[in-house]
Amino acid sequence: MSDAESEKPRARRPIRYQLVLEFGAHSLVYDSHSKAKNFYAEWYDNNARQTSRRSLKTALLDVAIDVMRRIQRSGIKGDPIELLNEGAFVHIKNVLEDYRMSHTGLASAGQMETAINHLNRHIGNIRVDEWTKQDFREFKEAFLAEGYKLSYLSRTNAVLRAAFNFAEDEEKIARAPAIPEVCSEDDKAAAPLLGRLMTTKEIAELIDQVCEPHFLEYQIGLINSASRPVTILECDTNEIDWSHSIFSLNAPNRTQTKKYRPTIRVSETWEPWLRQAPLGRLISYNGEPVKSVKKAFWTARKAAGLEPDSNGVGVNSYSIRHTIGRYLEACGVPPMEISIFLGHQKIDRKKISDRYSPLNPRGPFFLREATKAIEQFVREIAGYTKKWDLLIPHSLKAGYEPVPGSKILPTSPGTGGQAGRQAAEHGRDSAQILPFRTPDKRP
Repeated sequence: MSDAESEKPRARRPIRYQLVLEFGAHSLVYDSHSKAKNFYAEWYDNNARQTSRRSLKTALLDVAIDVMRRIQRSGIKGDPIELLNEGAFVHIKNVLEDYRMSHTGLASAGQMETAINHLNRHIGNIRVDEWTKQDFREFKEAFLAEGYKLSYLSRTNAVLRAAFNFAEDEEKIARAPAIPEVCSEDDKAAAPLLGRLMTTKEIAELIDQVCEPHFLEYQIGLINSASRPVTILECDTNEIDWSHSIFSLNAPNRTQTKKYRPTIRVSETWEPWLRQAPLGRLISYNGEPVKSVKKAFWTARKAAGLEPDSNGVGVNSYSIRHTIGRYLEACGVPPMEISIFLGHQKIDRKKISDRYSPLNPRGPFFLREATKAIEQFVREIAGYTKKWDLLIPHSLKAGYEPVPGSKILPTSPGTGGQAGRQAAEHGRDSAQILPFRTPDKRP
């Protein structure tokens, strides 16, 4: 059979795979049933007498077209897997796309996507093996000329650096080009806070505006851990060691980065919430991991009437983290404990052998003062809340009258399984316990 006869697929293409362009013996198609809309190279296999496909591992049309052109120029008539494996990472945009596809499930995927779009626009067409310091300087100048701040460029570069390192670790490129840090320590120290400081009363007003159980659990996690927002969204309850009351906030299978996610001691004010949480992602909705709570946060902030400060810095999820940092300092918590608690200082467990060392997460003195201050902080907020009882999971305060038309309505007082028993133990039979826990569909 001639090459011309084998150039067009003879089998009928399933509706699932939609044709984009023809490239000789191959066709560029995409998977219409996939949320990612990945592209595939499609050809007719004469030996198997069926249409076959090979994933191009990209959802970007220009990247897919570049790969298809290379396949066409190579003269390959069948499976292009060898060509894909050998030269799929010629340009920076290929490296970025592979990194994006491998990290789509993270809560920070939206921020990563934005950074990759910026990078592709400026340097995506540069070959990895031709990347120079001059290219980096030109990218830096062009990026800052668009009005972006140096701190934002630093975060964007962090994605580029991570993508290169990931490609090198996966042996898809020979060597990861060095991406220098653009922010000096002085620049970082002078940079404004991502969110303004708050009072404990303001935090209580914010939490009182919560109308969804998963967002309430998110806020409880923030005030008990001072974590970055993405850390709370990605932490997993399987990482809790109840025998030592410690919680590793780093998500399973996630490699630690400069944004270090620490192991902390579980506070008395967080323990009841964690005890009743299902195994898996801490923050879930209808059994599925929550990727973002930005809309819910903005809604609650607006309802609470929390305005920006005199410098124009508004309230966001980072505000609670910054506020806790200042609160721990005011309580006289040792600087080392604050650094460990906030993830600014890493702990190498292999080098810690003393059971009573304050750096040993399984020791009795680990983060003792920081945890006491956090419990005081949460109880102070709980003293200001009018709607939510922060010390009993998913319970309204006694005497609270819900706003007419509210999404959340109380059940009969003093009930609610474990939460109800805790209310009784605390002499608070009048607490209104809500059946909040959404059925978890995960095994």
